[in-house]
Amino acid sequence: MKTYKIAAVDAVRYPVLSVTFDDGFGGEIDLSGDIRPGSLFEPLSDRHLFGSVAVAPNGRSLGWNLGEVGREIDLGADSLRIDIETNHVRQMAKRFREQRPAAE
Repeated sequence: MKTYKIAAVDAVRYPVLSVTFDDGFGGEIDLSGDIRPGSLFEPLSDRHLFGSVAVAPNGRSLGWNLGEVGREIDLGADSLRIDIETNHVRQMAKRFREQRPAAE
């Protein structure tokens, strides 16, 4: 099984991250559905904290408070890759459906 490494992450707008992998593939992840009261991601409602996102030293995750044991919030590279690839496929399928003639 292929394992992925994150090369870069940027908080492009709240609450969206732009993620780039070491093979050049990348995309955006919208965390608006995850940042809610009582959730693990609730601290990310602080926009300043959200903007401090970083790639873990090994590239296998990204997150916040990575140096604070017990306070860190992280997302794994493999699951992010699957989410971004799924979003790309959905966007391509939508464009294909929109471009098809009505008679089909």
